[in-house]
Amino acid sequence: MRWPVCSLLSLTLLLNVGGGASAQAPAFEKGHQPSSLPAPSKAAVESYNAGVVYMQDSKPSEAAAKFRESLVASPDFVNAHCNLGTALMMQGDPQSALPELKKAVELDPHMSAAWATLGSCYQSIGQTQDAVQSFHRYLQIAPTGSMAPKVKALSQSLEVELKRTQGITKVDADDYFSETTYGGLARWRKMPIRVYIAPADAVPGYKPMYLEIFKQALTDWEQASGGKVSFEFVTDQSKGQITVAFTHSLRNAITAAEGGHTMIVPDSKGGMIGANISLLTVPLTGDELSPNYARRVDLHEIGHALGLLGHSKNPDDIMFASVLPSTKSVALTARDVKTLTMLYGEEGTNLASKGIDTSKLVSGDPTTVMNRVLTLNNEAKALMDAKKLPEALKKLEQARALDPDDPVVNTNLGSVYGNMAGLMFNMRDFTDADVYYKKAIPMLEKGSGQTNLGLILKNYSLMLHRQNRTAEAAKIDAKLANLNVQ
Repeated sequence: MRWPVCSLLSLTLLLNVGGGASAQAPAFEKGHQPSSLPAPSKAAVESYNAGVVYMQDSKPSEAAAKFRESLVASPDFVNAHCNLGTALMMQGDPQSALPELKKAVELDPHMSAAWATLGSCYQSIGQTQDAVQSFHRYLQIAPTGSMAPKVKALSQSLEVELKRTQGITKVDADDYFSETTYGGLARWRKMPIRVYIAPADAVPGYKPMYLEIFKQALTDWEQASGGKVSFEFVTDQSKGQITVAFTHSLRNAITAAEGGHTMIVPDSKGGMIGANISLLTVPLTGDELSPNYARRVDLHEIGHALGLLGHSKNPDDIMFASVLPSTKSVALTARDVKTLTMLYGEEGTNLASKGIDTSKLVSGDPTTVMNRVLTLNNEAKALMDAKKLPEALKKLEQARALDPDDPVVNTNLGSVYGNMAGLMFNMRDFTDADVYYKKAIPMLEKGSGQTNLGLILKNYSLMLHRQNRTAEAAKIDAKLANLNVQ
C-alpha cells in the first residue's frame, strides 16, 4: 500500500512596523527655583501661574505668551523656561522650544522634567543621539519618577532605531524610498484594498470625529498615490485586508510610548497579506486627543499598512519616527507622496523580489510582550524554512504562551503541529500523529489560515478512514464541509 506524503506547510512572517513613538511633554509642575539663582519676582510668578492655567486648558499659544512675560520679569526663572519650551512643543515648534529647554537644564541640571521634555524635543527634530542622552539624564535623576516608564521605553526604542538605521548611507532630497525600504518592502498587489473598521462607540475616549479623521487620512493617501492605491470599506471583518481598531490602551504595543501601531503580515515575495492598525483614543498625557495629533498618527499608521515599513529621517515627513502631540496642522509632504509612488512603481517592483530582512525592521522596546512574540515567531519561521520542525515548534509554543490570542502565532503553531502530524502519519506512527492533529486543529481554527486548516482536516480524515475510525472521521469531514476551501 502506498501512503500519501504530507508536504510541509510554510509559516507566515509577522512584523510590527510600529507607529511613530510619541514625543510627550511632562505634566506641568510649579517646582522650585534653585537657591543659587535669584527668586522670581511677584510679576514673574503671576504671569507664570497664568501660563500654567492656560496649559491646563490646552491653550499653548496663550500659555507661551504668559511664560515669555514671566521671563521678561525674571530671565533666570527655570520653570518658565521649561514650560515655555513645553508650550512651544505643543504648538509643533520644537526648533523654538530647544533653546528654552537647554536654558532650563543649564540653570538647573537636576530638573528632571526639563530633561524629559528636552529629550522629546531632540527626538522631534531628528537628533536621536541627543534625545537618548537627555532621556538617560532624566532616568539618572528620577529613576522612579512618574514619567520614568515612558522615558525608559522611548530611550530603548530610539536606541533600537539608531542601531537599525546605522547602515543607511543614501539619503535623497526628494524622497526617502531607500530609508523606508531599508529592510525590504511589502505592498498590496490588487486594488482596492478592503478596509474593516471595528465598532468603537464603547471604547473609552472614542469620539465619532476620530473615525472621520481616519477616513480622510485614507483619502489623502489614495489621492497622493495618483491612482496606484485605492480603498474599499467592508462591514465583514473576515473580508477585511486592513483591520482598524480604536483602543484606549496599547498595553501590548511595541513600546509604552506609542500613539498607535501597525502589524503587517507579508509574504516572501514582497506582497502584503494583511495589516492590523491600532489607534489610541486617549493620549499618553491623559488629556483629550487633539484632532491634529490623531490625524498625524492615522496618516503615519496607514503609511506603514501600505508598505512604508521604515521611517524617514526628516521631521517634516509623515513617516518620521516621532509623532508630536501638537496643535499644528499636518499633511502629507511632497516627499511622502513621491516615496509612495515609488513604492508602487518600478522601484518597488525591482525591490520586492529581494524579500524582507527582519533584523533591519526591528522597532520599539525589545522587552515588550509584542516584540518578544514577534521575535519568537520570526525565529520559528527561519527554523521552519531550514526544515527544523522541533526547534520551530518550541519557539512558537513560547510565543503563544506570551500571547495566546495572536492569530498569526496560532496559525503558525497549528501549521507546525500539522506538519509534525504529517511526518508521524508518513512514518505510520498513528498514535503520535493523532496527538498532533488534535493540537493543530484548534490552533488553526483560532488563527487565520483557512487553507492550512483545510489541508490538515483532509489529512486527518484520511488517517481516520484508514484506521476505520468512522465516527471520528465523520466529525472531521463535517468540519471540512463547513470550510470555504477547495
